[in-house]
Amino acid sequence: MNIKTLHIIIFFVSLQCLSQETEKFISLTSNLKPSDTITIDLKFGNGKQKETGKIFEYDFEDYIYSFYCGKRTEYYRDGTIAYVYKYNDFGILISCKWYDGFDNLWRESQTLKIDSDAINLKEFFEKEKHLTITVKEKIYRYDKVKCEYYTKKEGQSINGKKVGVWKTYNIDGNIKKEDVY
Repeated sequence: MNIKTLHIIIFFVSLQCLSQETEKFISLTSNLKPSDTITIDLKFGNGKQKETGKIFEYDFEDYIYSFYCGKRTEYYRDGTIAYVYKYNDFGILISCKWYDGFDNLWRESQTLKIDSDAINLKEFFEKEKHLTITVKEKIYRYDKVKCEYYTKKEGQSINGKKVGVWKTYNIDGNIKKEDVY
């Protein structure tokens, strides 16, 4: 593969990362710029890392709105990773990975689509339920006999409610059942 082809692939992959946001959402938020950035660097009493990340603050109509943004990581007391979150600039979860304390992934989610029915920025900041967020989820389980993790369930949800087909798998990867929501 030549370098030009590689650059084109990287460009399109980077575009895909932002594709969760609908055109309506982007047009609503495109002119918003954070007024401040706060770095999160919290430690446990034992000196080990507790949380890292950052927060964007937005000034709008005499109020300051704060949202997690970018990558945020939470840790167990022993220093192993508990959660890795990725947020857009407005605190909307783009992806999340949950770990079991032994560096094994036991659940993950990936946001597929973000939309808003807010008609202006005032509604965007103040209306409680204006977002529609579609997420793909995977849940893993540990098999004591094979001593390995496997995909137990997967499916999609909209605003936290399961939709479509959710598949449950056996340890061998075969579909055990399918539930339709």
